[in-house]
Amino acid sequence: EAAPAVLELGCGVAALPSLVAAAIFGASVCATDLPEVMDLANANVRENAARLGLADLSSLKLLAFDWTSEVSLGCFDLILAADLLYDAGLQDPLVKCLVRSVAENGRAIFAFQEREASVERRFFDA
Repeated sequence: EAAPAVLELGCGVAALPSLVAAAIFGASVCATDLPEVMDLANANVRENAARLGLADLSSLKLLAFDWTSEVSLGCFDLILAADLLYDAGLQDPLVKCLVRSVAENGRAIFAFQEREASVERRFFDA
């Protein structure tokens, strides 16, 4: 069976969910965030990969990406996102990115801290 294709939106400087997906599940992972995050994310991925037993980083790609663009990165079996729902103004572009990016029968997993329930609820009602 082919390795699942995983997209992490807003990986931050650690890209930890991406590292875990690659190391534990053998996933082919694309971890994304804004360009200003990539240098530190790359350094942290290299440093932490060995700790997770991920000697070969070929299954993990870090990419500067702004989901408010109309660019498609392809279709993914699983989309991971943490702490992306706090800005109501970015939710519509995020939904559009999800629709473009999730494969048929794919899934998206969101983790978030509730800051303002009405803002987060707006995303799930979209």
